[in-house]
Amino acid sequence: MFEQVTSQAPAVAQDLRDQIRSLRSMGAPPKSIARRLGLPPHVVAEEIRALAAAAPPPRPAPAAAQCWVSAGWSGSVEAPRQPGWSDSGTDGGPAGTGLVLVAAAAPHRHPNKLSCCGYLLDVHCLGVKDALGPKTMIREELDYFLQQFFACWEAPPVPAPLDLAKELVFGAASYAAGLGFQPHPDFRKAAPILGEPPEKLSIKFGWHGRPRYASGPFDDPQAVLRTLEEKVGPDNFDFVIGLSEG
Repeated sequence: MFEQVTSQAPAVAQDLRDQIRSLRSMGAPPKSIARRLGLPPHVVAEEIRALAAAAPPPRPAPAAAQCWVSAGWSGSVEAPRQPGWSDSGTDGGPAGTGLVLVAAAAPHRHPNKLSCCGYLLDVHCLGVKDALGPKTMIREELDYFLQQFFACWEAPPVPAPLDLAKELVFGAASYAAGLGFQPHPDFRKAAPILGEPPEKLSIKFGWHGRPRYASGPFDDPQAVLRTLEEKVGPDNFDFVIGLSEG
């Protein structure tokens, strides 16, 4: 008599499940999560499908969000040529810091209002350094919001498609998570306006293939350096002291 054999994916401990959920919320692709946690890719994929099935329905109309990025963004990352992924060719922001601003405005349930969010990104190291919103405003206030949000850049913001904004924001968060840095606490509230994280990331973060930390006025540089030394080793990152964030 033959015993019945069933094939079943191994159970995932709750702490690993929580880590999968956290990394996925920051935009990490499934294969990247599997490598970081030392799990088989099919196990991670199954957990992500289970989390998606148990999650509440996504907020409506994220695809309708309008987005803008700070001028010179393409000089801070390695990005492929994609339709609509344009830049102004000038960088009017804090030079050398790897800082990029992204803003998004999505339709509100009130027809004359918008929900707006903003993200300050360190695409070379720390990921999402700050997040703003969602702020509800009438449509006539959008220009003023953008003017104030991008005020530290001399050049005006560059209109961007949603897929570029998502790759920059979620990709920066995912890159920083791999270095041991969590996004700003307000990112949890501001992220949903962009919709789901991309399945794959085509943008490469860091500076010439390695983390580059430029200390800002509100950082704890010693804590950042300790984390980088633990994660990548003392000779595998660069450090610039005392650059302003605007």
